[in-house]
Amino acid sequence: MVLIFMERVYIPSHSAESEFVEKKSRFISVALAVNDPDRIRSIIKETRMAHPQSRHVVWAYILGNSRSVFGFSDDGEPHGTAGRPVLEVLKGSAMTDILILVIRYFGGIKLGTGGLVQAYTKSAQTVLEKVEAIEKIERTRFRIVCSYHNYDSVKKAVLQEKAEISNEEFGSDVSLEIDLPDDKIVSCSDLIRVISSGSSNIKKIE
Repeated sequence: MVLIFMERVYIPSHSAESEFVEKKSRFISVALAVNDPDRIRSIIKETRMAHPQSRHVVWAYILGNSRSVFGFSDDGEPHGTAGRPVLEVLKGSAMTDILILVIRYFGGIKLGTGGLVQAYTKSAQTVLEKVEAIEKIERTRFRIVCSYHNYDSVKKAVLQEKAEISNEEFGSDVSLEIDLPDDKIVSCSDLIRVISSGSSNIKKIE
């Protein structure tokens, strides 16, 4: 049997912003929680409109549980000196579903390719340090049907397994709808089966 261990990934709990000046150029970096490419395009457009005097709006993002969906833009800076460094900072973290934008107001002094890489790397690092990260937990919805006799024990078990109870119905039996972390599906199912001596039913809600 092959065991696959999923790497823990984290998402921003809220947006963050940082700013610094390098040789009179002002770098404003913003980190946002996103999970939709269409929303990313809208945010980039809104950012350009909010900063009409800026020279560049550089961005990079990573999406998905496997962190395999990503993109970046140098937005007119020399190739590989802006968006790519921001993306590399994101790749070096455990963050996903995150967009970082760096707005540059040109100060009249060119930084050179090395200076640009350092500045955009610093921009991404400083804003990422301000992000409060929370673990991204994938959940699946299940329905459990159990007897009144087993209700208290079953409810205690699902809460013990970090499930969130979204609905309860009381008829001839008790029906619970739960959102269960994917890594708890097997253990929770086994626990309910043991508690109820196999009489309780748990099924995925499609």
